[in-house]
Amino acid sequence: MTAAEPWLPPSAIDPQRLDDIVSAVSARWSAKWFRSSAVAPTPLQPVTDLPQDCDTRWGLDGGALWIGLVSGTFEAMASALLGEPVTDSRLRDDDRELVRKLADRCRADLMVSLAEAFGYDTAEPWKSGAVRTGSDCHGCDLNWQNGKMFARLAVAGNLFVRLTKARLPRPAARPSLAAMDEALDDQTVRLSGRLGTAKLTLAQAEALHPGDVILLGKAMDEPLDLLLDGVPIAHSRCRIGGDERRLALELTGTLP
Repeated sequence: MTAAEPWLPPSAIDPQRLDDIVSAVSARWSAKWFRSSAVAPTPLQPVTDLPQDCDTRWGLDGGALWIGLVSGTFEAMASALLGEPVTDSRLRDDDRELVRKLADRCRADLMVSLAEAFGYDTAEPWKSGAVRTGSDCHGCDLNWQNGKMFARLAVAGNLFVRLTKARLPRPAARPSLAAMDEALDDQTVRLSGRLGTAKLTLAQAEALHPGDVILLGKAMDEPLDLLLDGVPIAHSRCRIGGDERRLALELTGTLP
């Protein structure tokens, strides 16, 4: 059995919340099946194992939730269903089988109700057989109105963690990301035209004076390179234009 996660240690478990769940299930189940009997669960307490008189045991999710029935529970359940005492010695074989099936359906409905209340898929099967608990389990007795126990229920700490997580507020949905071209629409870039370049030695550069002419590696009628943030745009060209007040770059082709 998995221990409670570090962020919610066993000492943080509030048995009252588990009591409320078990009490609500017991009340709905007994009202549905029994004419006059009501099931009274005891407060949950730390437990380590099923009592010895639980001769029939089922576990769900590796023992995170388990239940055990004491000897004679099916007869007591049948008596509560029919509203009168039912003893095995008074029944014919066919009646005994019918009562057994009815009580078994009642038991199965209790287990489905418990699974649903604790957040499990009701189609998930319970496994019968020996079930061991851990030190972080809490259990209670399910009693008839006369105080006689007919079942023991236990809940593991990691199941309480699961319930707590399920009740936490859902995180806000993250905004969906726009397509890359849409996300870049408002990005500011620097567009420039390059007249040309020339290579000089450091000595030649230091010897330059006003009035010197530097030849650039580009013909007079050749389009200029168009640069985006200093990076040439492939297959994009421009030429110098403008008016009397300022220069301008006139595109000679569409941008890629």
